[in-house]
Amino acid sequence: MIERIIEQAPAIGRVLAADRRAQPLTWQDLDVLEAMNKALKPVAEFTDILSGENYVTISSLLPTLLLLQSDTLSESEGDVQLTKDIKCGILTELESKYECASTKRLMRIATFLDPRFRGERLAEDELQETKTAIHTEMVEMVKMELAQGHTSESTRHEDEPLVKKKTLGSYLSKGKSSRVALTEEARATAE
Repeated sequence: MIERIIEQAPAIGRVLAADRRAQPLTWQDLDVLEAMNKALKPVAEFTDILSGENYVTISSLLPTLLLLQSDTLSESEGDVQLTKDIKCGILTELESKYECASTKRLMRIATFLDPRFRGERLAEDELQETKTAIHTEMVEMVKMELAQGHTSESTRHEDEPLVKKKTLGSYLSKGKSSRVALTEEARATAE
């Protein structure tokens, strides 16, 4: 949007010149707009990419943050002070938003499990820590499943039938069948 205002500055100037009460755009206004555009345009592009609704983006979040810190929002030689301040403010906000240890852990695990990255963007100590965390979690899950399996088998009598675990589909099918009781033949015809 800022880029569009900069492109249309001459036309905006002509419109504002026609109105005596309005002040025209000055060179300072244009300098501020250009500095803001230089800092915010790359961030807007990343925002558009990460706001995809049709695909998972949590695994892309950590690599994107690292890219923003190391390249996109790093200070350039041609940056004016306002651009530097905006970039610094954005980086500070991003760092504070994702400083929670559990959030960092989740982002590292998601990045490691994503076949596009496979932990390439992680530091060596973070990579080892993430592998250990995943391994520990898998072992704990297996132990829980085994404990539940042994408990249910030891308390169940041999002549009792196994009870199936209920799923969301089973609940939804109950609600459907309670409203309209159809025979098997009528259900087959309806389908």
